Parts: sequence; C-alpha cells; structure tokens
Amino acid sequence: MKKTLTTLLASMLLVGVMAIPAAADDSDNFVGFIAEQAEKDRGRYNVIGQTVLALVDAGKLDANDVAALSSAEITAFLPTDVAFRRLVADIQGTKWWRVSEGDVIPALVGALGLDTITEVVKYHIYAGGKVDYNTALSLDDNPRNGTDVTIDMYNGGQLDLDRRYWFLQLDDSGLAAFGSNNPIVAQRNIDGGNALVHGISEVLLP
Repeated sequence: MKKTLTTLLASMLLVGVMAIPAAADDSDNFVGFIAEQAEKDRGRYNVIGQTVLALVDAGKLDANDVAALSSAEITAFLPTDVAFRRLVADIQGTKWWRVSEGDVIPALVGALGLDTITEVVKYHIYAGGKVDYNTALSLDDNPRNGTDVTIDMYNGGQLDLDRRYWFLQLDDSGLAAFGSNNPIVAQRNIDGGNALVHGISEVLLP
C-alpha cells in the first residue's frame, strides 16, 4: 500500500517560480533563488530559472503566484540544465550534447506549448512543506523493491518517492510521447529560503 503525504499549501501556491524584478535581489526566498539561477552565465539551474521567468512574461504565472512562492514552505525538485538538454534531445531524436542550452526553451515551446510547459513546471513543486533528503529516504521503508510513498504535486499529479538504498529516485508518470524519466536526486538540501531545493538528473513529466 502506498502512503500519501497531504498537500497542505496547495490552495496558496502555484508552482515553481519566480521572479519579478523587484524581488530578484531578495536572496532569502525561493523567488530570489530562481531569479539568481536564471542570471548565472554558467549555472546548474539556468534553464529552469529562465523557463519560469518566461512563463511569468507570458502571463502563465502571475504576481500572486510569485508572492505565494516567496513565503510558503515548499519543496522544489529542480532539473539541471543537462536534464533539459536531454529532454530536448529526446524530443528531437538526437544526442543531448548536440543540444545547446540556448536552444532548449525555444525547442520546448515549439514541441510542447506554453500550457504543457506550465504543467511540467508545476509538477516539480511539492506544496506540503519542506522535505529534506534523509526524511524523504525514510518515508520509503523498502530500499529494494517497489515504491510505497506518493506525494501530491502542485499541478494535481502524483509523484512516487522510491528509495534505492541511499539514493532517492523519483518515479513520474511521463508524458505519453516521451515515456517516464525517473530521475535521481543529484544535489540535495539546497537552501532556497522558504523552499528546500533538490537538484534532479532528469525533467519530471506529468
């Protein structure tokens, strides 16, 4: 049987994201953290930061969403830039190292559309509070066989936490066209102010 973590803050959160220029200098919250990642020349989370900002510019995420993300306690699973390049490579049928970082967002918009991208971003946010890596591992008491912990993500989808000994794997449902990615947590317990951030090796697909 699967355990389910209740989403406590879903009513006040809209997913993973970001910045209004006025809040960009506030490094003590998730909004500031994401804005900072988007501006780094050689960062690990440039693409997710830039994607969120693009969704704000397009009106898919509004000022109320940004305000909520700056204060409510959340857990964010952020794909690395390489993870996004892998997704685009999957879509285009090529190798990830042939995909430049600058081509990622245009390729995703062209292939998936803004509405789907918004849902993908929301699927990376758990609105039920901060969950550190060791706590997440301990939720699944079977390190060898199957998944028995499910969390509710902000987009309404569910994500399975699957402990593989001392590694945490995230089992997503996968977009039908691309299958399931099932990333692992590659960087854990990053301080994002009101958010606890975990870097993941693939893009989660609802």
